[in-house]
Amino acid sequence: MKHFVPLILLLTFGCTETLNTDSVQNNNLFVLGKIPEIGDPIPIHDSIGLSSNYELLVTSSQTWPASAFMYEGCTFEIAWSSYGGVKYISTSCHDFVTPEKIQAGMKLKEIDVSKFDKIRTMPGWGHYVELKSGWKAAFCIDSTCTGRPLNGNDKVDWLFKR
Repeated sequence: MKHFVPLILLLTFGCTETLNTDSVQNNNLFVLGKIPEIGDPIPIHDSIGLSSNYELLVTSSQTWPASAFMYEGCTFEIAWSSYGGVKYISTSCHDFVTPEKIQAGMKLKEIDVSKFDKIRTMPGWGHYVELKSGWKAAFCIDSTCTGRPLNGNDKVDWLFKR
């Protein structure tokens, strides 16, 4: 029995260590070499078929089929149309930074107002500002996401393109 204890410990902790792989494998996310542009073909890897998708709310009244992907350590959700072209890209990863140096978690007052023209509101979905790069910084401030006007302390919840 004394000789079996090390073997049992090795198998138990060895197996646990083996199962503790990185998040890409645990989530079965395909790693992107670059972020696609709107209209590009959907970056589906052979091992991730269209059947593994879900519906993503991309406006207050519209959903599109989507999948999650990884790019430089950040998770991106990418939605597409029936012809397979990318229609929507989003991330709430604080490590992703737009060309304008905007990222999720920033306060509105930290964003240089010259980088966007005005705050837009889509009732029931969120407030957002359009950036010159094509990215949009979105804010969801209460249970309806648009129950009051934005103030300078409101934080960017996600970044998206569509």
